[in-house]
Formats: sequence, structure tokens, C-alpha cells
Amino acid sequence: MVTKVNILCRLLIMIYGALGVTSANSASVSKTVNIVARYNVTCAIAGVDPLKFGALAPGSSTEILVTSALIVSCTGGTPFGVWVPLSSNANNSQRRMISSDSSGTKYISYNLYSNYASRTLMPTQLTSTGYTSGSGGAWLDYRATVVALEAVIPSGQTLSAGHYSDTIVVNVSY
Repeated sequence: MVTKVNILCRLLIMIYGALGVTSANSASVSKTVNIVARYNVTCAIAGVDPLKFGALAPGSSTEILVTSALIVSCTGGTPFGVWVPLSSNANNSQRRMISSDSSGTKYISYNLYSNYASRTLMPTQLTSTGYTSGSGGAWLDYRATVVALEAVIPSGQTLSAGHYSDTIVVNVSY
């Protein structure tokens, strides 16, 4: 038999359920959720121009200097190093360009500097120091840093006619 009390109880249960109120017999479950992020420090070589000596004057008694700009783009504030291993044309630690003639025995020696004015030779082995990318702006900004590549042909070499070249690999370590 349905009484006013039974109707009232059913009505209250429906109202409590609609409001999210549960009885003492209710249960709950939970799950932990990991929140993760990764910030990678990265660098890239954004550009570099070739080092071109052009036509050399025979018997030059002065050094010949050419300069190029290496543009390195890194996440803001990243320390990095630039290094250029010796090519297969090198003789011990002396960099050399080789003649394109068929003999393969004519060379012009040259030196590669990161700062010619202070006579700082470009490292030939891995280094991750020496430069720091610019900082500021948004925390994911990439900042360009200009690194000088300066090549010098020392004076006093005996030159033979020909076209000379060398291929170098510029590395950025961070």
C-alpha cells in the first residue's frame, strides 16, 4: 500500500539524485593523471657563405684574409661551440686546398680562425663552449648568433697556377 510517507521518500530520493546527493552506500573511484612537458635545447646552422679567396697575385708578400658569417640559431641562452675538423687535404695540422689538376700534388696552405684579430684558430675537435645564443623574448624563441669564419692564406708560399679548393664540415655542438 502506498502511503504519503512512501511517496514523500521516493520524491526526496529523486530530488537528491538529481542534485548529486548520494546515499551513504555510494562509492567512488579515482585515477592519477601525469602531466608532462619536454623542453628541448636545440641549435641549427641557419646559413653560411662560402669562403672565396678569388684570384691570387703571384709572389704576394702579405697574408690574404677572407671572412664569412656562420649563422647559428639556438633556443635562447643556449651555450654552444663551433668546430671544423681537418679535411683530407690537411698535412698534419695544416689546412690545405688542393689543385684541381690531375697531379693532385699542388697545394695552398691556409688557416681557419674564429677570431683572426686575436689569432684564435677554429677548433678542430668537438667543443660545446665558446658562444651563447641570445636570450630574451618568449621562452621558446630561437635566437641567431653570428660566428665569424675567417680564412687566411699565409704569405711566403710558392704558388703554381691552377684552381684550388677544399671542403670543410662546420659542426655546432651544444
